[in-house]
Amino acid sequence: MDMKEKALELLEFPKVRERLAAFTSFPASREQALSLTYSSEPAQVACLLGATAEALSLIAAQPALSAAEARDIRPSLQRAARGGVLEPPELLDILVTLTAFRQFRQAWGKAGLELPLLGEVAQGLVMLPALEREMDRCLDRRGQVADGASPALAALRREARVTQERLERRLEAILNSPLGQAIAQDSLITEREGRYVIPIKAERRGEMRGIVHDVSNTGATLFVEPLATVQLGNALRELRAQEQREVQRILADLSRRVAEHQETLWENLLRLAELDLALAKARYGRSLQACVPKLVASLPSPGPATPGLRLREARHPLLKGEVVPIDVDLGGEHPILVISGPNAGGKTVALKTIGLLALMAQAGLPIPVHPDSALPVCDAIFADIGDEQSIEESLSTFTWHMGNIAAILREATGRSLVLLDELGTGTDVKEGSALARAILLSLLARGSLAVATTHQGELKAFASATPGVRNAAVELDSNTLRPNYRLVLGIPGRSHALAIAQGLGLPAEVVEQARGFLSPLERELEALVEEAMRERDQAAAARQAAQAEATAAAQVREALQARLRQLEEDKEALAAESRRQVMAEVEELRGRLRRIETSLQAEAGGQLPALRRELLGVRREIRRSQEGARDKAQKRRPQPSLVVGQEVWVASLNQKGVVLALPEGHQEAEVQVGRLTVRVPREDLAPAPIPTLTPAGVALHLRGAEPPPLELDLRGIRVPEGLERVERYLNDVFLARRGRARLIHGKGTGAMRRAVLELLASHPLVRGFQEAAPPQGGAGATEVELAL
Repeated sequence: MDMKEKALELLEFPKVRERLAAFTSFPASREQALSLTYSSEPAQVACLLGATAEALSLIAAQPALSAAEARDIRPSLQRAARGGVLEPPELLDILVTLTAFRQFRQAWGKAGLELPLLGEVAQGLVMLPALEREMDRCLDRRGQVADGASPALAALRREARVTQERLERRLEAILNSPLGQAIAQDSLITEREGRYVIPIKAERRGEMRGIVHDVSNTGATLFVEPLATVQLGNALRELRAQEQREVQRILADLSRRVAEHQETLWENLLRLAELDLALAKARYGRSLQACVPKLVASLPSPGPATPGLRLREARHPLLKGEVVPIDVDLGGEHPILVISGPNAGGKTVALKTIGLLALMAQAGLPIPVHPDSALPVCDAIFADIGDEQSIEESLSTFTWHMGNIAAILREATGRSLVLLDELGTGTDVKEGSALARAILLSLLARGSLAVATTHQGELKAFASATPGVRNAAVELDSNTLRPNYRLVLGIPGRSHALAIAQGLGLPAEVVEQARGFLSPLERELEALVEEAMRERDQAAAARQAAQAEATAAAQVREALQARLRQLEEDKEALAAESRRQVMAEVEELRGRLRRIETSLQAEAGGQLPALRRELLGVRREIRRSQEGARDKAQKRRPQPSLVVGQEVWVASLNQKGVVLALPEGHQEAEVQVGRLTVRVPREDLAPAPIPTLTPAGVALHLRGAEPPPLELDLRGIRVPEGLERVERYLNDVFLARRGRARLIHGKGTGAMRRAVLELLASHPLVRGFQEAAPPQGGAGATEVELAL
């Protein structure tokens, strides 16, 4: 077994194959799953993973899609190709598989998804409708040749049934006769050697002429075909022989048709197996909660800048229960990773996780990682793992390890991934450490990605001091001395051998004496590692606290934003309601004005002064209605909760300010705006815009409706449309609490000017109006004063 095949065994890839095979639907795809291996070609790996991604989309849209109806018809196809005649069950399997081809291709078309890779495979399934129809006509679902397979077969079977019925009636008559009842052992008709017989008592054999076809075990019963039925029996047997010859002719014809399409059927079967394997990969991936990883683009030639491997939240796919995920960065500036830590702390599990996930990805399988993970396409994956966690029996001698590593170094390139467990063990510590460093430097020089596990302090120091090599540690709970299986990059791990030994019952004085044998450098290194771990824990706790604070701040921000949105909605609703009430009252009063004007025109006599007085009264009533609606809206408007020193927004000034005083009993507040101190109504104030608490410092501001323009241009507009615009414009100016406006109507024919002046003369929101000054348009414009 070469080192590439050995790596598959050591990393337990055959177990992955078995679990994948459990998700296949028929033998051909199961065989492909059990022989699955990884590809070292980037383009092929990209296609494999792309097909798996498409299969994940497909089973999400059609969960029941399966090739379970297909059969392994390859032996039958081979026999038919050699000229053999297939049996009805074999032909039925071919018929069922033909139907599966058709249904699978139709289901693929109904998916409605963009599946270019798998779609190409599915579209390659060649339909054989003529063969499928002929086989369906000739075979029934019990696997027998149907009567309708040929007219001759139908006639023979019909005649045979008639002959059999006549024969059975003749035998029943014999059994029911006085002689038959006397000599028959049982009143039943049976069959021996294809002949219909009745059971006769042996001692009364001479009382019925006939042919003995069988004798019971006790000799007490003879199975006799009466001479009276021999002719009918011969006729039935001849009909059955003819039927069998016709059946064989039909089977031979169907077998010949199958042989004609043998290559197409074989190719269809392989395509269906490929599609079913892709679905099995997707279903296996879903069972692992896995995803299709990203691929890191390979460089044109191997070297020290080999693309890196990035695993996030990676889990070993064969472990059961709660699996602790690990993060791994390998490549780029650090192509070599040295993992250290206590025994049973998870070093070998981390090593196997990296290797097995790389194998799975290059075989087109989803892997249990975060979607942000990415892997390069390696030309080979090598492993030297010789502990009890290996699939094979552990042979962890120095000779065995060095033999494996020597073979790996002969084959590894700058695109290889090398995994070395307990590097440098099994011999003298100094020499083993020296060999380990030399091996890692050799892999570093050729640009390979490599992960090694160790307990040796010198190898940890080497990783810390050598560019391109990085330490990593598996953690141990310092209180319980139990591993938590987390992998920490950037720091070496402690073996905790002395603490574990003491925890297992080794006398304290022995442990203390052992600690005294440690060199000052070793003790200092242990202290530095412990300090680094403590600082890392503190940093992690600080990050967690900061994250919690950021989450709380985000929640507060969201609550404040929701409150501000609600206040804005309430404000808009109040304004809309007030405006609606004002407009309703204004419309009612306008109706009264129109009626008054009509009366004025009709009766311009002595009633004119009275009507003018009524007109003035209506206008005063309009103003009171407007003021009452405005006061009502102000009273309904929610009063802001203010405190001295609070930063506020002054709406009337469109400026920020700070509250200086809140006199009791007054609805005003003293606010400093820039260098000025002003008194403003409290309802004119709102809390200052609240920042979003993001690092970019983006602030949230409330923005009201755009204010109406200072003037309205009516030139080029027809009179009816112009008057509608004037109505809307005056309403908007009034609601904006602006006292003046300008209407530009032009001179022209004077039609628009006359219509506008007539409207202003009776408009309830207008206090007065006059021709604009020459610089502002003269007779072509009118200045309007609103009744605020």
